[in-house]
Amino acid sequence: LDPAVREGLARELSRIRDAVEIVASYGGLTPPRRVRIDLKAFVADALAAPARTARLAEPPTVTGDPLDASLDPDLVRAALETAAGSLLGRLPEGTPTRLQAVVRTRAVKGKRYVEVAVRVRGVHLDGPAADAAREAVVEVDERTRIARPGLALARAVTEAHGGGLDVRRTEAGTVLGLRFPPG
Repeated sequence: LDPAVREGLARELSRIRDAVEIVASYGGLTPPRRVRIDLKAFVADALAAPARTARLAEPPTVTGDPLDASLDPDLVRAALETAAGSLLGRLPEGTPTRLQAVVRTRAVKGKRYVEVAVRVRGVHLDGPAADAAREAVVEVDERTRIARPGLALARAVTEAHGGGLDVRRTEAGTVLGLRFPPG
């Protein structure tokens, strides 16, 4: 393997190992540590790492409302990084794309949430593939045999905070909605 490819794979496997350790250590036994954060600025910072790994031509864009939320920053950062990594990992090598996120409030089943909607253009994930991705800690691309993070960590983190994870398909791509209670 090319040394640059080998280095990239080692970096990704290290990130996956870290994510698995977070999921394994969480276990749902203790509530997340909560710190008040400016979610829009936090999301922009958290998505910078997966954008660099995927070698995107432009930095991720984060739009929406400047909202504060009381969240565990370490867990939420891991959830955002693995969610973005899961979507970006589904693109064929060299495919031009954009990583976007919108921070907003959203009502689901009569409850109000703060949502971070992460989208990668060109990735279409729905039906059984979306269900499988929600449950997977690690997925292996059948074509390339490269491991990528699944969405289990993102789902576990949002649920630990009292929220949830939506997988929605649009014409442009897939949107992952990470929901957290406000305040």
